[in-house]
Amino acid sequence: MARKGYVPYSSRQKKKNTFIFAVIGAIIAAGIFFAFKALNKAEETELPESSQTALSEEQAASAETASQTEQQSSSQEPAENEADTEQSGEAPRYLVGEAEEQTRAEREMPLTEGEEAGYADQDDTEQTPADTDEGEEQDSAYSDTIGEDDASDSEDSEGYTDESDVISGKISNARSLVRSGEVIKARDMLNNTLSRYPDSLQRRALKDMLEKLSERWLFSEDVLKGDPHCHYYTVQRGDMLSRIGDEYNVPWEFLLKINDMLRPEQLRAGEDIKVVKGPFNLIVNKSTYNMDLYLDNLYVKSYPIGIGREEHATPTGMWVVKPGGKMVSPTWTDPDSGRTYDAMDPDYPLGKRWIAIKGISGDAKGRTGFAIHGTSEPESIGQKSSRGCIRLSNEDVVEVYDLMMLGKSHVQIIN
Repeated sequence: MARKGYVPYSSRQKKKNTFIFAVIGAIIAAGIFFAFKALNKAEETELPESSQTALSEEQAASAETASQTEQQSSSQEPAENEADTEQSGEAPRYLVGEAEEQTRAEREMPLTEGEEAGYADQDDTEQTPADTDEGEEQDSAYSDTIGEDDASDSEDSEGYTDESDVISGKISNARSLVRSGEVIKARDMLNNTLSRYPDSLQRRALKDMLEKLSERWLFSEDVLKGDPHCHYYTVQRGDMLSRIGDEYNVPWEFLLKINDMLRPEQLRAGEDIKVVKGPFNLIVNKSTYNMDLYLDNLYVKSYPIGIGREEHATPTGMWVVKPGGKMVSPTWTDPDSGRTYDAMDPDYPLGKRWIAIKGISGDAKGRTGFAIHGTSEPESIGQKSSRGCIRLSNEDVVEVYDLMMLGKSHVQIIN
């Protein structure tokens, strides 16, 4: 008999509670399911780039493997030829790194010391003047040496009708060679053409291109492939820049410039520096008021000049840079007025440099007191304005000063 106030647990109520618990459980399960689904979706959104990258790398590797397999299945000789072609087409313009060893191995023996104002070996003597007093007959030989072409170029006349066509064709060919990295071959071809056609109206075009090329093969730190005039020199313990310059017949100031050095004391044993086999020489043309710079038989560049007035005409013939004759703004006495000028005078007439020259043949034989120098009157360049000396702008005379070798560099003056 039930106690008073007790309500028995009915079957209907039990089923109702079971249903409620089932619903709650289903809701919890659904919440967990959707939470996991949302989490997976978030991870997929964050990883597509890396997944695609990995897939791309896998596909690239697979493609490369397939390509290699295809190449191996064919003949290997074309692949080698292709490698040779690529290597030839992309050969470096400048000898750097391991190529420097080959350049140094091909270095010629240092030039020996010749007579004063002479040349070191027989080949140089045949191409360039020596300091001699044999008179006008020797001067006639000199006049055909500085800048003379020493190599034949039989193709010059092939396929062309006149010299204008020849020169235009050579300039076009030279541009193609430069684009392919063969600067030295282009230089030599243009230089031979310049020597072969001394009176051509297109001579200026040849010179302009040669001057631009000189900035690359000469007035830079680089030694271009195949250039016999420039190479690298390994500095030895105890070396001085002046001694190296004397060995190669070029001033130390020039070596300082092309190796981008500020002071000779920067030279370090074991380092490689660029050297050039000199000396440099000059040809002065009075009728065109022009002075050409040559290295051996190679044209380098031109400078506008002033020459002697009618009553003080600049003597023609062969001259040599006088030993001890290079000076920076020396004191000078005007022979006409007797006034002495110091470098600090505001109207000092000689400019920044003085390069004394001594006559050795022709009308110049035995003549002294002449020089190549700067000027305080730049407007006088291109005129007969001096007492017989050769005037240059101050900028140009500084450059020429650093190129002339005492007792070795020659100056040929022609009408």
